[in-house]
Amino acid sequence: MPFRPESFLGTVVNAVIAGGDTDTIAAIAGAISGAFNGVGSIPKEWAGGVEKGEQIISLGDRLYEAWLKRGGKSG
Repeated sequence: MPFRPESFLGTVVNAVIAGGDTDTIAAIAGAISGAFNGVGSIPKEWAGGVEKGEQIISLGDRLYEAWLKRGGKSG
C-alpha cells in the first residue's frame, strides 16, 4: 500500500508493515494522520471500536473550537 499523507488507512497500515514496535508506531502515525486529515478519514469500523470514542471526539471538537476562538484558521 503506497504511503500518501492524505490516507489515514495507508499511513497506519504502512506503520504496521514497517516492523519494530508496531503498536506504538502505528498509534503515533494514526494520531498524526487523524489530526492532519480529520476524524472523517478514520474508517467507521475502526473508530467504532475505540473505548470512550465519543468522549474523545467530543474533547477534540472542544479543543478545535477553543483553537478557532484564539485566532486559529479553519481549512
